[in-house]
Amino acid sequence: MAIELTRYIEWFLSSPQADVDVEYHLKVPVSDNIAAVIRRSVLERMTCDGQPLMDLVRRQKHDEAESLKTWKLPVQIVTPVVYTHLCKTHG
Repeated sequence: MAIELTRYIEWFLSSPQADVDVEYHLKVPVSDNIAAVIRRSVLERMTCDGQPLMDLVRRQKHDEAESLKTWKLPVQIVTPVVYTHLCKTHG
């Protein structure tokens, strides 16, 4: 749960979509300077079971990126084959 909360805070501080959502609700987005202070003074200092939480977040993001690589190539290979087959049978 700590990783998810940290990722949400990180998203909230850096995402253009978060700024849009905040402004939609007539609030003021966090400035870049304040966001940097929050990252440095809060997020980078938080721990979970003695480990720096941001290290865990970075590891999770890395693992997610690697996971995308494992399915991306097979999908890229299979998609044209399926498309070609569908065009031949239904076209």
